[in-house]
Amino acid sequence: MDENTWFWKKDIRADGVLISFDVLQSKAGLLNPKSDIKKFLGFNGFVIIDSGAFGSSVETDPVVVYETQKRLNPDIAILLDKIPAINSTPQSEKKDIDTTLKNASIVRKINRGKIFLMAVVQGNDIKKLKYCAKNLAELNFKMIGIPLSGFSKHRQYEAALMKVAVIKKYFQKGTILHALGCGSRTLIAILSSVGIRFFDSSSFYKAAMMGEAVKEVTFCSVNKPNSKIECKTCLKKQGAPKNFADKSNHNLKEIFKEVQRCRCAIDLGLMDEYLQKRLSKYVYKKIIKHIQ
Repeated sequence: MDENTWFWKKDIRADGVLISFDVLQSKAGLLNPKSDIKKFLGFNGFVIIDSGAFGSSVETDPVVVYETQKRLNPDIAILLDKIPAINSTPQSEKKDIDTTLKNASIVRKINRGKIFLMAVVQGNDIKKLKYCAKNLAELNFKMIGIPLSGFSKHRQYEAALMKVAVIKKYFQKGTILHALGCGSRTLIAILSSVGIRFFDSSSFYKAAMMGEAVKEVTFCSVNKPNSKIECKTCLKKQGAPKNFADKSNHNLKEIFKEVQRCRCAIDLGLMDEYLQKRLSKYVYKKIIKHIQ
């Protein structure tokens, strides 16, 4: 837990923060029954604690993960899932997905509304995604996580849209969809147009570790800037960051500017106009058929 990157301590506004279960395991003092994650972080937004499945945690008991999450009093807890390897055999992938479904069923039964739960849809192909999504939908989860980090990293915008479309149709209208690992500003804009409202990523931090500061993008998504604080956020130029902490904060601010542009476009019913402005003609032509 690198406190130098605790952006909320540097007056950077955000709705929420996602904390990894395996990071919490390294903070033994945080795991006592009297701990409260928001007080520990000094953060006033909502807090999500993941299951550690995507990190270095070796915990395989979904109840142990859940009880630890519950003690820390987060707003949202991600259920322990089992991530199939990319090169899994069909049998092995099915077994991993069944573990995810079993874990989800166990935790849902013992939770009984105590904390808000997010289940993650796993699967490396359409058939397996449908299988996992259908069974999670039958458990009536109100929030669903969709892993998209690889699509985000490799700019696979059309494939990401197709994956979301496959999963989304199994869940009731109003189900909250979370794009897990989506730090691409372009993909944030594209997925916002199809109802994704939660995004998380550590890409801003990883890029800074490589000495990178992402390109600054400064304009109004709806061509109607005014004196609102949100407008000042989108239109303010940052300047060149000098060190790691500055680059990390710079990168994160650029992501937040993209999120704010999408919010304004959605609120005013101008998302399609924004996408035409935001994307190249080639990319817009490729993705629009999956949106309309």
